Amino acid sequence: MMSDLLVYVLGSFVLHQVLFWGYGCILLYLDLSHKPAWLYKYKLQKTAVGPADALKCIRLVALNQMFIMIPSNILSYFIAVPAGMIMDVLDKSSGSVIFAPLHVILLQLGAFLFIEEVLFYYSHRLLHHGLFYKKIHKVHHQFQAPIGLSAEYAHPVEFFVGNMLPVLAGPIIVSSLSLYNIGAPVYLTTTWLWWALAIIGTVTHHSGYLFPWLRYLSIDPRPHDYHHQTFTSNFGPLNFMDRLHGTFRLPIQKKQPSSEKKSNNKDTTSNEINNNKRRQKAE
Repeated sequence: MMSDLLVYVLGSFVLHQVLFWGYGCILLYLDLSHKPAWLYKYKLQKTAVGPADALKCIRLVALNQMFIMIPSNILSYFIAVPAGMIMDVLDKSSGSVIFAPLHVILLQLGAFLFIEEVLFYYSHRLLHHGLFYKKIHKVHHQFQAPIGLSAEYAHPVEFFVGNMLPVLAGPIIVSSLSLYNIGAPVYLTTTWLWWALAIIGTVTHHSGYLFPWLRYLSIDPRPHDYHHQTFTSNFGPLNFMDRLHGTFRLPIQKKQPSSEKKSNNKDTTSNEINNNKRRQKAE
């Protein structure tokens, strides 16, 4: 019978690899082939992605997953257990999968989402500061027209601080509160559900595709795609921290009183993109 540590680490790794590479490679095929055309037309930036770009991305992502993600999961296990996380996945008597009550799952997922938004926003803004950007975060911004797999194309330090910690922290923090009779402990199955949603979310936000069905899921890749063009706005996954701090911006102005204002807005957006591209090259 597998130990809890093996179930936690191996299960987390398999879940991640199946979702990240499965979803990411489907999007990569679309990026490289531009087929089917009825899907590719939803690409926000039509900048060509070649096989060399894809291989460069795949190499660094694979290294991050092997040498950062797996050790991070091992470390998080030894924090999660004393924090009160319930590691049982199967009921020993019936053999069925153990889940928390639905209302508990939904409340905890909301808490995880809030924690990720706050931690990712501030760590992301820090990575845009001076030497942190030049030495670390600039790697991620090599993809100014991001693709799904570029969600984990990052310097190893950024991958740990910006990718792993905001996602791992939520279940550990929420579960530790239950030790003080605040809320309920977090089940491993809830944690895996959270990680699945986080993986699909980050790949979608980096995909650069505004598929029509995403609006029904309240997912909008445009803010992060615009962030990769300008580097100065839209730092959070859901952008509610951006709205709080005044860093939210979309390139598309939905209401235009006149064609002249529309032209001026377009020129402003274009100038901002060009100025930030020049700044990145200078750095």
